[in-house]
Amino acid sequence: GIVYFIIAVVLMMVLAKPFTIIEEGQRGILSTNGKYQDQALLPGLHFIIPVIQKVYVVDTRVHIINYKRNAEIGSMNDESGSIKLYPAINVLDSRGLPITIELTVGYRLNPQNAAKTIANYGFNWEDKIINPLVRDVVRNVIGRFPAEDLPVKRNQIATLINTDMATQLDKLKYQPVILES
Repeated sequence: GIVYFIIAVVLMMVLAKPFTIIEEGQRGILSTNGKYQDQALLPGLHFIIPVIQKVYVVDTRVHIINYKRNAEIGSMNDESGSIKLYPAINVLDSRGLPITIELTVGYRLNPQNAAKTIANYGFNWEDKIINPLVRDVVRNVIGRFPAEDLPVKRNQIATLINTDMATQLDKLKYQPVILES
């Protein structure tokens, strides 16, 4: 009888999977009956209650968005989906001339506030935070310069875009994203 009991317990442990493993560069968002826990799970082994709790794993490594001409929206061919392509940004210069801007933005989910970010913005937080912010900041910065000055003042413009984006991200509640470049 004891042997059958031990086999049953081991079988239940395997089938129910009452544990999860969070890898380095990730955080686990623990959901208990649909409510997210305030603190994300750190890398390592975590035990859960299989029917009541569920763990959603989010990537906290650097993600990249490339805004390019003729780009189709979506992820490039990397297994993590951390490189995304979006169409180039169409803006107007200071005189109202249309300009197409290509740029690359590097960012990552703030590991300390990952659970709060997912609770507030959902799992498509990038499309709700990063993409609109980048488009807005680029339009505002490029709109200050005439088209002829853009190639000459490229470094100054890049610095302004980086500074403005960092400022806007710092204003968001719980600072959900860390701007890398």
